[in-house]
Amino acid sequence: MPKPATQARRAYNSPTRRARAEQTERRIVDAAASLLRDKGWAGTTLSDVADEAGVSSAMLYKAFRTKADLVKRVYDVTLVGDQADVPFRERPEFQAVLHDADPASKVAGYAHLMRIVAERILPVYEQIRAAATAGDEDLAPIADTADAERLFGARGIVADLTAMGALRPGIDEARAVDLVWMAMSPEFWSLLLRRGWSWDDTETWVADHLRATLLR
Repeated sequence: MPKPATQARRAYNSPTRRARAEQTERRIVDAAASLLRDKGWAGTTLSDVADEAGVSSAMLYKAFRTKADLVKRVYDVTLVGDQADVPFRERPEFQAVLHDADPASKVAGYAHLMRIVAERILPVYEQIRAAATAGDEDLAPIADTADAERLFGARGIVADLTAMGALRPGIDEARAVDLVWMAMSPEFWSLLLRRGWSWDDTETWVADHLRATLLR
């Protein structure tokens, strides 16, 4: 006897099925991230990703229509550290910094968050940016979106400092946003790392520089 439609829908949307789908996506994303770091955008094919993830090509194409769609998902998951549909700004680590009442401590907290994100995203971001700079039309929108998202975040940080009266008098807010946006840029961290700076050294410099330039 056929199952009632409501029962069939309940089975289809079961937590077990969702968990399996999330695990499959995680394998695909992890495989794509690894291949992207090792082989670059041009050297990574969806067939390679499917083989590395242990899934069929049909399953991969069902989840991601194009390679660019997959790379965008890799970028998003790597940025926040997991697959949860929770914006970075709403996560506990960000909220702790947002509600810090001490301006100097708050800026140091923001610098630490910038470091966490840069450590996660730098290998993937460098491949995306390199391909976009080389003229790849599929990745250019992803690189542009990453820049826009970072600018949005920088504006939020400056707005937070302004709201608590911590921004240094006389500094133009647009200039303040640009300084934060620069400090958040993976390229900026990469330049200092290539010069032999450690992650700790770079984080300390970013915190000190932002405190000196932004705060009263």
